[in-house]
Amino acid sequence: MTPFFVWFIEVYVSYYFLYLQIQSFVYKDKSRVMNNLRILLYVVVLSLAACHPEGTNVKQGLDKAAQLMGQDPDTASIILENIQINQMNEAQLAEYNLLCTQLNEDKNIAHTSDKQIRQAVSYFDQHGNELQKSKAYFYLACVESDLDQKKEAETHFKEAIKLAALTEKYDYVAKVCRRCSLYYQKYGHFDEALEMERKAYASQLMLNDQTGDTKIILSSSDSLELTSISFSVFILDILRVRVSTVSFIRSLWCDVLITRAALEEE
Repeated sequence: MTPFFVWFIEVYVSYYFLYLQIQSFVYKDKSRVMNNLRILLYVVVLSLAACHPEGTNVKQGLDKAAQLMGQDPDTASIILENIQINQMNEAQLAEYNLLCTQLNEDKNIAHTSDKQIRQAVSYFDQHGNELQKSKAYFYLACVESDLDQKKEAETHFKEAIKLAALTEKYDYVAKVCRRCSLYYQKYGHFDEALEMERKAYASQLMLNDQTGDTKIILSSSDSLELTSISFSVFILDILRVRVSTVSFIRSLWCDVLITRAALEEE
């Protein structure tokens, strides 16, 4: 039932029962007055109940989208597209904006605007727990990275990692650190990228220890995750050494040129 239809019923019924009340007072029929008031109360309650499923559907939709985000992002996307934004309160809108930004990030869709995620950050920064705040800052950093807002992105990545460490959700911590590593690689900061990969590796080990996997056998997905991180650490070590070697050679060559110029002047 649409809000306009509910409003129309309430107004129409209210005026009708007001008319009945006037008649009842005119004829001094108290029992009739009480019956009319009772019926009016029922109508108002039923009208409010008619509005309630829409709010419930919004919450159910957001919860279901969040649940499917990691397993089936396409279905999560369809659910988010079918949620009516005008039915949301501020908290639901913040969660919706956060999920939409997460969906684009997980599907490797380049971010073109920070409007949605900034609304989520504004809300969760005041009303969210550590995990919600961390996610808000994390996805804000992802958006800023795509928008080439370098300093802002680095600041918010660090804030997201600091808050994530308080949650002890090591799978999420590893995800944030790996994404931050990609950010540093984008700008050629291989030392910082390597440090992030090592943090991601440590978090993955903590996750396996937390779930008891290391006491038995690592699952294939966990083994693949650790292998991927280990390989990233190995590659970044090579890149870091290569960059250091190139920098050393350049520095040495500059010294040779300066010495040569000094000798020629003499």
